Amino acid sequence: MMHSSMDLVQEVLAHLETLAQHVSIAAAETLSRMKVKQLAELMGRYSMPCVGCVEKVDYLQGLVHHMGLPLYLPAGQTRLEVSEQPFVNHAYAKQAGERKMEFMQRFFTQLVGMVHERFMGEL
Repeated sequence: MMHSSMDLVQEVLAHLETLAQHVSIAAAETLSRMKVKQLAELMGRYSMPCVGCVEKVDYLQGLVHHMGLPLYLPAGQTRLEVSEQPFVNHAYAKQAGERKMEFMQRFFTQLVGMVHERFMGEL
């Protein structure tokens, strides 16, 4: 059966969202299981500053912030949770440390890339 291009776009987005969900769950579980020393080593390996980091919560928040992960840490817990719709929220939201112009350029590039070239010619 033949699909319209919009059906395919929706299928691809749904598939990407499912993949992002699975990857995010794996990242949340892996990081949550790590010891403080391992988290500190990970941050050091990638030159991520964590001024004032003492407890596991501090390191987890630092990693999520610096790596732009679609995860969050519920108040008072040391177990990371996955954001709702990690692909959409990550791909189409301004990330921590991203300047406004960088975000706008990335966002509009993604939007223009979704438009079929036949329609671009008419614009």
